[in-house]
Formats: sequence, structure tokens, C-alpha cells
Amino acid sequence: MSQTELGKNSGVSFQRIHKHEIGSNRVSRSRLQKIADALGVTPASLFGQAPARRMAFPAA
Repeated sequence: MSQTELGKNSGVSFQRIHKHEIGSNRVSRSRLQKIADALGVTPASLFGQAPARRMAFPAA
């Protein structure tokens, strides 16, 4: 996924995604969650921690 697509899917500009990627801007917890949601992964997986994919839980 490109930075432009990720920005569009997570509600921020591709410039901000780029700045997060290179470390020039801090990422808030809520923005990190939006980025992870757009990628379909957990926030922890963005730091190399498992699990990478979200687990679907059955409805109660």
C-alpha cells in the first residue's frame, strides 16, 4: 500500500504518513490505531510484536 493510500484509508495526509515513517513526527495512540486499522493489523505488529493480523472473535 502506498503512503497516499494509507493516508487516505487512515484519514491523514500522505505527508504526515511519511513524517511518521521517517520518525520526524510522533504518532499519537489514536492515530497509530487508525493506521493499524487501515493496514488490517494490530498496533503492536507495527513494532514487530505478534500477532500481525487481528483475530476475529465469534459473537457471543
